[in-house]
Amino acid sequence: MTQPRLEVTDQLGQRTVPIEKDPFAIGRRVTSDLHLPSGEVSRDHAEIASAGDGFEIRDRGSRYGTFVNGEEVKERRLEHGDRVKLGRSGGAEFVFLLSDAPAEGTRNVGAVGEMHQVAVLLKGLRALSSGRVLDDVLGLVMDSAIAVSGAERGFIMLAGDDDVLEFKLGRSRDRATLPGSRFETSRKIPEEVFRTGQARIEADLLDGDLADKHVGTVALGIRNVLCVPLRLVRYVESAESTTADRRIGVLYLDSREKGTLMSTETSATLDTLAAEAAVAIDNAQLYRAALEKARLD
Repeated sequence: MTQPRLEVTDQLGQRTVPIEKDPFAIGRRVTSDLHLPSGEVSRDHAEIASAGDGFEIRDRGSRYGTFVNGEEVKERRLEHGDRVKLGRSGGAEFVFLLSDAPAEGTRNVGAVGEMHQVAVLLKGLRALSSGRVLDDVLGLVMDSAIAVSGAERGFIMLAGDDDVLEFKLGRSRDRATLPGSRFETSRKIPEEVFRTGQARIEADLLDGDLADKHVGTVALGIRNVLCVPLRLVRYVESAESTTADRRIGVLYLDSREKGTLMSTETSATLDTLAAEAAVAIDNAQLYRAALEKARLD
């Protein structure tokens, strides 16, 4: 019998980890059987244990949840190819493999692996000491999101001091910058995503009563929408060892083609990008504020 294993993708990259213990502990604690340093992964996040003739995953009271094939679970039997995500914004992700047969879920891990390269670029941008660093970060995030998702266009909105979303950058598939006036009719969905912190995917705005709620967007010919929050998650060293979670904006993508943005692969990849982008954007904003303060002083 082939040894069960995990194809893991996180901020450290991709790797294969055999499941050699029962139960198999997963978390941010360094003594875990699978150590994952992401801020969205709890110290004792989850475990995989034998159950009858198979295996199951159990959430151990994690703060940001355990998801199997996109559904949040407390306990779930695992099948070959199941995709597991720890944390809502893709703190870490792995595919459970129980045989040598090809698994559809491994394609998702591959997609997120590609986004690891984008994450490396974003981390490099954080270190730049240029007055244009925020513009560079926003442009890279937007172009990467459109390329990965196949969207026709997209934009980034960031929250001001009063938590009101402000349009920052819009781009098309050909990397052309688009004015904010082109997106005035598309504020309902991004404002809802920012308020709730939950991603929103609409396969077809003409279905049901959605067209009546998004008349302006439909008038532009838009059918398919995907919008994810930009959530800043930082690990805080304290007696309770907590994490700080703050929404700083949204990443919005749309297309005139029905269902273009619907795949779980696209959603998982954009979650990973959004998590890294939030940190890079926040650092760039802090740097710009420091420059302005120094100029005024």
